[in-house]
Amino acid sequence: METIKKAKLVLVDNRIISTVRNKLMPFAENIEGFKSKGITYNAVSCHPDVFIHQSKNSNIIAPNIPSKIVELFNKKHIPYQFGESTVGTDLIGSTPYNCIVTEAAILHKKGFTDATILNINTNATFINLPQAYSRCTTLVLRHGLAVSSDHGVLKKLRTHNWEVLYFDPSDIRIIDHRNGFFGGCCGIFNNTVFTLGNPLLHQDGEQFHDFLTLHSFKLEILSNEKLYDGGGILFF
Repeated sequence: METIKKAKLVLVDNRIISTVRNKLMPFAENIEGFKSKGITYNAVSCHPDVFIHQSKNSNIIAPNIPSKIVELFNKKHIPYQFGESTVGTDLIGSTPYNCIVTEAAILHKKGFTDATILNINTNATFINLPQAYSRCTTLVLRHGLAVSSDHGVLKKLRTHNWEVLYFDPSDIRIIDHRNGFFGGCCGIFNNTVFTLGNPLLHQDGEQFHDFLTLHSFKLEILSNEKLYDGGGILFF
């Protein structure tokens, strides 16, 4: 039987953790619900991707991230450094860490990115997206390959010769809003895409599954309900 490599830590929206914990257990040593209070607005207060920028080579975290997360990183020997921007309640305050960095590019809306992220990725091409919630809207499988629920992001990435699949955001659940974003439903670990909810219940689900299969990614569905935007599933 194949041994499953486990992440040291997985962070997921505290409001949905009870429905996905059991499915995540084979893939993680520790699973923690992320939550904050009085820092940003309610819809994203439990979204790890609002407070943490995660890329292959770095974890940049907001200086006002809940102290429990810093303690977990230290306990699990997960490397990190603090960014310069504090998370706040407006658009610019809730998006400085919500960018995507690949080996060759930074994907974000210009003027919204935390300075620390920019300073450690000076050799990367900045692709100026029309959406500051870049990580929320878009799942990057690898450089040049993505799934997005934002038409503007899709159009921009295609001008840079990216292959991008569109996933309609209608019917994606989120607290306090009519619908959420697709990227916030997902996480990637060991060439497997994990989803909060079942994408196959969505009109674009089969196309998404075929897209993953075509590009040699597996799909792990964490709960059999409509997709939920929880600010991603972060594996460390």
